[in-house]
Amino acid sequence: MYAVIQKGVHQYKVHLGQFLKLEKLQLRPGQNWKCQQVLLFQEEDGHLVSGQPYIKTAEVQARIIRHGKSKKVLVFKKNRRKGYRRTKGHRQEFTEVYIEALCSPSGKWLKKKYSISSKATTEKSGEKIKEDKQKE
Repeated sequence: MYAVIQKGVHQYKVHLGQFLKLEKLQLRPGQNWKCQQVLLFQEEDGHLVSGQPYIKTAEVQARIIRHGKSKKVLVFKKNRRKGYRRTKGHRQEFTEVYIEALCSPSGKWLKKKYSISSKATTEKSGEKIKEDKQKE
């Protein structure tokens, strides 16, 4: 079972218990985030429900894990035989979230058995939380 959500101009396929990197959100680690822009939802029986453009009753709940920057991307410009060379770098900011619950179009909530507490997200980094979840 999964859902396709839209955040900004990007679309993401999400399922329960998934860690996801989104564009930067203005929330602190440990806070909850709700996304009601659900484009597509696959129910437990495999039935697909699509919205026009969004499904009104579907929702995705996530917890903010951490904020960070991605790896540096270098942009290099050069004009041949003119002595023109420019190097520029860019690091995109992101927010890592943990998908805790999905609400189906019929209104049924599907929650992860083991959710991450808000205290754990503020004390540990995202990688440490992932390692703890894999050990369980």
